[in-house]
Amino acid sequence: MTRASDDQAGRRLSQEVSSATDMEETAEKTTTNLNLQKVPTTTGGEEAAVLGPEPDELPNGGLRAWLQVLGGFLLFFNSWAIVNSFGVYQSYYSQNLLSSQSPSNISWIGSIQGFLLLAVGCIAGPLFDAGYFRIVITTGAFLVVVGFMMTSLGTEYWHMLLGQGFCMGLGAGCLVVPSLALLPQYFGPSKRALVIGIAVTGSSLGGVVYPLLFTALLSRIGFGWTNRVLGFISLGTLGTAVIVMRTRVKPRQVRSLFDPASFHETPYLLYCAALFCSNFGFFVPVFYLQQYALGHGLEHSEDLARNLVAVLNGASILGRLAPSLVVPYIGPINTMIWVAGMAAVVTFCWVAVNDLAGNVLFAILYGFSTGGISARSVAPRLLVPY
Repeated sequence: MTRASDDQAGRRLSQEVSSATDMEETAEKTTTNLNLQKVPTTTGGEEAAVLGPEPDELPNGGLRAWLQVLGGFLLFFNSWAIVNSFGVYQSYYSQNLLSSQSPSNISWIGSIQGFLLLAVGCIAGPLFDAGYFRIVITTGAFLVVVGFMMTSLGTEYWHMLLGQGFCMGLGAGCLVVPSLALLPQYFGPSKRALVIGIAVTGSSLGGVVYPLLFTALLSRIGFGWTNRVLGFISLGTLGTAVIVMRTRVKPRQVRSLFDPASFHETPYLLYCAALFCSNFGFFVPVFYLQQYALGHGLEHSEDLARNLVAVLNGASILGRLAPSLVVPYIGPINTMIWVAGMAAVVTFCWVAVNDLAGNVLFAILYGFSTGGISARSVAPRLLVPY
């Protein structure tokens, strides 16, 4: 009896020790899998250990994190802002350099810019995911600066189409998606809407600075040197962004340029369709605002008409920030519905504008409402809570 009891107690003790050992090994493996993974690097076959971007591990502030916001601000300053400033070029080309071309032909320059600004993101996004962030933004910065310099030398329609339309459009397209995709690596959901809102206001400020400088310098130093000055400003601001911006985590896996799984999600498809419709008519008032005002109420106030593009972009600063403060309370989709509805109503009212007050009021209201659309449309990451 005593010996049998001892054997039974020994077996129980052995089982308990074995169970404790198994639990320790399982806990160790779980910790390792959660925090340390082996992933292929993009520059060779070696493996790199990286920390997983758990929400509680996000810096959510600090100097390095806010430098990324500054960098994103400067990238938007030289991407969306350039396209949003095309209205002053549209008016100048129609009256001076390209007066032999129809307004429709001239608007193709800005339209190509706007198309490439968004279309190149289909390639820039996967390249960012693959770990080529620095290469993508450096390429974009180079193309934007070169585009300014090529435009400064242009004298024919096709010169502007290549330099300002294609070159600057391709460069701007390389800057937008990476600048936004980087911020969620540093900020959690509580601050994400705010910091992205701050970053995208760079397009509004650039949309004020570039048109005002273009108008002020044009009569003093001519078209060529005006664009060179803008190119040097772009070089300095983009150079700063390239220097300060850094990715925080390495890619866990490299995805293909085309992911068909994305098109199996109905909410995502509906969201993309809504953005397509909202952006379809976005640039028409931006391109033609100044030219329209010169023929509808501001015939004798050319100086004010030339500043309407800057007024529109200035109003969009508040339009980009204010909705970001509302998102935590009513949600990103509801916010998008309100600002898109406001933009539609304001656009319909444009046909009734024929005086000074109407042109200024339209520029302010359209800038505010479309600023909210831009901030939401370029940041679909705000749609998810993680």
